[in-house]
Amino acid sequence: MYKDEKKGEAKVTIVMDFCTDVVKNPKRGRYCFELRMTSGHKSYLLAAENELDFKDWLSKLSSVLQQNKIQEEKRAASLERERMSPPPSPAPAATPFGTLKGLEQSMNPQLMRYARETDASVAAARADGRRRLFELWPPVATTCGSSAKQGQGAPPAADQVDPYKEVFGYRVHLKCESIRMKLQVVDDRENLCQVEPYHTTLCLFDAKNNRKLTENFHFDVNSASIRSTFNTSIVTWDPNKLELPSNLPSEWLLYPKQAIFSITNPHPDIFLVVRIEKVLQGGICQSSEPYVKANKDPKISQKVYKNIAACCQRLGKYRMPFAWTARPIFRLYSNELDTTSDFHALYRQESNKLTDEEMLKLLTDYRKPDKFNKFTVIPGSLEIKVSAFSELPANSLTTSLAPLKPFPIPPAAEPTVEVTEFEGLSEKDVNPYTIFVNHLYVYPLLLNFDSQKNFTRARNIACVVELRDSDNEEAKGLQCIYGRPGQSPLVSQMSCAVLHHNTIPMWYEEVKIRLPTNILQTHHLLFTFYHISCDITKKRENGIESCVGYAWLPLLQKGKLNVETQIIPVASHLPPGYLSVTPFGLGKGNAGPEITWIDSQKPIFTIAFNLVSTINTKDQHLYNLFIHAEKLLDTKPSVVPAESETCKILKALHAIHLTTLITFLPTLFNQLFTLLVVTSSEEIGLNIIRVLINLVNMLYEANRRDILQSYVKYVFVLPDIKKARTVHEEMCKHLPVILHPNNTDFLVVNKFMHHSDFFFDIIIKSMAQFLLTTGRIKMHRHERFSSDYLEKVDHLIQVLIPYVLIKYKEMPLETKEVNKSLAHFLKRCLSLVDRGFVFKLINSYMDKFNPGDPRVLQEYKFNFLEIVCNHEHYVSFNLPIQHNKLSPRNRSPDHSQEFTLSEEFCKHHFIVGLLLQEIKTSLNEVTHIRKIALNTLRNLIAKHDLDNRYKNKGQMSRIALLYVPWLSIVLENLNRLDVKCNEEEDGADHLINRMSSSSSYLFGRSSAVSDSTPRSHRFTLHLDKDSPMHFRNSAFYEAIAGQCKADFGVIIIYRSCILFYREYPK
Repeated sequence: MYKDEKKGEAKVTIVMDFCTDVVKNPKRGRYCFELRMTSGHKSYLLAAENELDFKDWLSKLSSVLQQNKIQEEKRAASLERERMSPPPSPAPAATPFGTLKGLEQSMNPQLMRYARETDASVAAARADGRRRLFELWPPVATTCGSSAKQGQGAPPAADQVDPYKEVFGYRVHLKCESIRMKLQVVDDRENLCQVEPYHTTLCLFDAKNNRKLTENFHFDVNSASIRSTFNTSIVTWDPNKLELPSNLPSEWLLYPKQAIFSITNPHPDIFLVVRIEKVLQGGICQSSEPYVKANKDPKISQKVYKNIAACCQRLGKYRMPFAWTARPIFRLYSNELDTTSDFHALYRQESNKLTDEEMLKLLTDYRKPDKFNKFTVIPGSLEIKVSAFSELPANSLTTSLAPLKPFPIPPAAEPTVEVTEFEGLSEKDVNPYTIFVNHLYVYPLLLNFDSQKNFTRARNIACVVELRDSDNEEAKGLQCIYGRPGQSPLVSQMSCAVLHHNTIPMWYEEVKIRLPTNILQTHHLLFTFYHISCDITKKRENGIESCVGYAWLPLLQKGKLNVETQIIPVASHLPPGYLSVTPFGLGKGNAGPEITWIDSQKPIFTIAFNLVSTINTKDQHLYNLFIHAEKLLDTKPSVVPAESETCKILKALHAIHLTTLITFLPTLFNQLFTLLVVTSSEEIGLNIIRVLINLVNMLYEANRRDILQSYVKYVFVLPDIKKARTVHEEMCKHLPVILHPNNTDFLVVNKFMHHSDFFFDIIIKSMAQFLLTTGRIKMHRHERFSSDYLEKVDHLIQVLIPYVLIKYKEMPLETKEVNKSLAHFLKRCLSLVDRGFVFKLINSYMDKFNPGDPRVLQEYKFNFLEIVCNHEHYVSFNLPIQHNKLSPRNRSPDHSQEFTLSEEFCKHHFIVGLLLQEIKTSLNEVTHIRKIALNTLRNLIAKHDLDNRYKNKGQMSRIALLYVPWLSIVLENLNRLDVKCNEEEDGADHLINRMSSSSSYLFGRSSAVSDSTPRSHRFTLHLDKDSPMHFRNSAFYEAIAGQCKADFGVIIIYRSCILFYREYPK
C-alpha cells in the first residue's frame, strides 16, 4: 500500500492470506469497508473515493476471498484422503517438517507448483510455443514456407483457384419513390393528386463510351387512386411460367419500384436516364402545354383532368413521349457513388430527339448549362433513392424474374429486380457464363411511310411487336414478352409509343423477349402497324385503330440467330403462309402467296437487336462448330460430314472473338475434347489440338489464365463416350506429331511450350478420372495403364527434351515453362502410374544434363529436381527404413554402403540419391550453380522439419538418415573452405570450428557414455580410425538409428548446408 500515486515507497503491507471477510463500515464513512483478519491479526479499515470504486473494491476482494476459500477446502480434502488411505508398504516415518509439508503451510502457494516439477514437465513446458529451427533464419522462412505447406497437402497461395461464379461490377440499389408535377387536381376524396398516370422507365447510359449500358427498368410510382381511376382491368397471371412460387400473390409483382444495377467500370460519365410517357392525347407540345403553364387555378386543372379521363377511356393502351431527365450516378472527380444529388429538372421530350443516339449527344453536353437552357422545363420533381449495394434484399428477382434467396412466402418486402448490364467489348469485362439467360432485345427504330400511297391515313402510327411460332391464319403471339407495370409479367404483344402526325416515326422502345430454348424455323417476329385516331370528338366506324401494314422477320437465318440491324419491306396485308415468301431474284417476283407490298417492296422498316444469351452465340465460327459437332455426335447420322469440312470448321475457329471465347469457354472446350475422343481421323485430331493450343494462347495473352485453371480444376470431365479412346491417350498420341522437329509450324510449337502446363494438367486429370470411373484405381500401379499408353508418354517426353536442351537460348521463356511443366507432370504421375516407370523417365531426363552445362541448363535441372522432390509422399518414395529391415535379397552385405553415396544407396533411395549426386557434381561448378544446388537441398530439409506429419518419436531421425551421404560430400569438399579460413583469425567465427563443433555434438556423444569423448574432438575434426566419425563407431549408428535426440540429424545436415551457403551468399 502506497501513500499516493506519486510515491513508490510502500507504507503498509497487508497479507491477504489471513483475511477472512470484507464488509461495509458505514459508521466510519460513506465509502468505508473493513478487511477482517483471523484471530491474532488486526483488521484494516479502508475508504474509496467514490461509489463506483467502492463497489469495485468490494466485488473484487470478495471474489478473491471466495476463490481462496475453495482452494483451501480442496487442499484440506486432499490431505484428508491421504491421511485416511493406508500406506502401500511399511516405510520409515517421515519427518514432520519436510520440504513439501513446509511449502503447504507457506504464504506463497506458487512454491508448491515449482516443487512438483520434473524433467519431463520442464521439457514439455519449454517445447510449448517454441519456434522451429528453420524459422529462425530469414531466407528459409521466406523461401520454403510455401513448400512446407505444399508438403502437408495444401497448395501454395498463388495456385488457389476459385470455381466459376457470377461476377458483378459495382452494384447500386435504386428505389423509385415518387413523381410530382406542379399540375395537380383534387380527386373525389378531396385529396390533391396527379391529373393522369405516368409510365416511367429508367436505364443507364455511358456517355464516355457512347453506348447504352443497361436494359430498361419499368417502374410505377402512381398513386393507388390514379391507378383505380384510369385502369379498371384485372390482371391475372400464372407464376409457374416464371418459376415463381405458386402461392405468390398475383398483385405483388404488378408495380415494381426497386432495382439493382451492376456497373463493371464506374466513371463520372455514367448517367441515370428516366423517360416519362403518358396516355396518347395528341402532339407532345399540345399535351404538355397545361403542365408548362400550370397555375393554382383549380378550374384549369379540373378541365385537363376530365379531358385526360376521356382519352384514357378511349386510348388507354397507347402511350406517347412526354418528358425525360438525367443525372450522373458517380461524382465528377472522386468517382464515388453520388447518393445525394437530385435531378435538375424535367425536360419536355422533343419529337426529333427520341432515339438513344440523340440521348447520348445530350448527355455529352450535360455539364454545359447553356446547352440545357434551350429545353422546355416541365415543373415537377422526381425522387429516386440511390444507395450502394450492401446485401441482397429479401424477395429479389433476377433479370429473368427468377426468385433469389432469401425469398420468404408470403413476401416480406416489395420486389427488387436485377437489371442486366449489357456485355462489354473488352475481354477484361467478361467472364464465363454460369447462369441461364436467353433474352432478345428488339428495337424498332424507323418506319418510312412518307411515300406510301396505299393508305390515306397513316400518321399516328403504333408499332405492335409479337413473337409467333406459326404463320397460320389462327396463329397468335406467344406469351414471352416481358410486360410493363400493371400488366402480366409475360404478355403476347408490346406496343411502341405513338408519335402524333408523323409519317416517319423514330422509336426508342426496347422490347424484351424471353426466347424459347428450342428455336424452330417457324419462330418469327411479327410487326403490325396501326394508325391511331386521336381526335376524340369524331366517331370512326372502324374504331380508333386501323391496320396500315405488316412486317415479319424469322429469328433464324441459315439456322443461326440473326441479330444484325435489319431493314425489311412492309406488306399491306398478311396472308396465311407468309413465311414461305421468298424472292426469285433479279426483280422477277416472289415465291409463295400473293402479297401487296408498300412502296414497291422497298426496305422501309429498320429494326435493331441485342442478344443476351448464355446458350445462343452471335459468333459465326462458334455456331458452325456447335452445329457441326452435333452432326458428328449423332449416333444415327443420315449423312456423315466429310473430314475436309470438319477440318475447315476447326481451322476457322482460330478467328473466334476473344470475348466469345471467354464467355463460352467451358462449353467450347468440353465440345472439343469430346470430338477429340469421338473422331477416328488423325487429321481431325491434330486440328483439334492445334485449335486448343491457339485458344489457350489467346487467353494467356489476354491475362485470363485464371479461367483456364478453373476449367481444369472444376469443369473438365472425361467425356462419357462408349468408345475405348480417352483424352489423355489422344493428346499423348497427337502432341508428339505436332511437336516433332520436322514440323514447320513453329508458332504452334512455341505456343504449346509457353502454355504446356494447361495440357499436362488436362492429361493428369483425365488419367485420374479414367482410373476412378473404370475402377482401375484399385489395381496395382503397373497394371493401371496399358503399355501402349506408357510408350506414348515416353515418346512425348523424349520429343520435348531436345527443345529444352537445344532451344534454351532462342526461347528462354518457353523452355523454362516446359521444364517446369514436365516436372509437375512427372511429380503427379508418381501418384498414378508405376513409379519405376516414372523414375525411369526422370532418370532419362537427368541423363541429358552434363557437367559443365551452361548456367541456364543447370538452373533448369535443379528447378526440375526441386519440384519433383516437393511431392507430398517424397519421404515414402525414398524408403527411409532401417537397413536390417530390408529383405535379404535387397540388403547390402556392407552396412556402410547405405550411408555413403554408393550404388546401393541410390538403388534403394532413388530420388534423394539423384539429388545428392547432382549437388555433389554442382560443387565443381561456378559459385552461382553451387548456390542454386545448396538452396535446393536446404529448402528440402527445411520442408521436412516444417512438416507436421513427421513429428513422432524417431521419424525425423529416419528422414535424416536419407541425407547422411551429404556428410561425406561435405568432408570431401572441406578444402573449399580453406580460402576463407585463412582470412578469419577469430576462433568463434571460424567456419571449420563451427562445422567441427556441430559434427562432434552429434557424433561425439553416445547415449551410454556422454562424457567419454575427448575435449579436443569437439573443436577439431579428426578423420583417423579412432574418430567418432568413423563408420564403425557405435555412437554414429545410435545417432542415425534414432536413439539420440530426434532433431540432431536434421540439425547437422542443415548446418553443413549453411557452411556452403555462407561461402556463397546471395
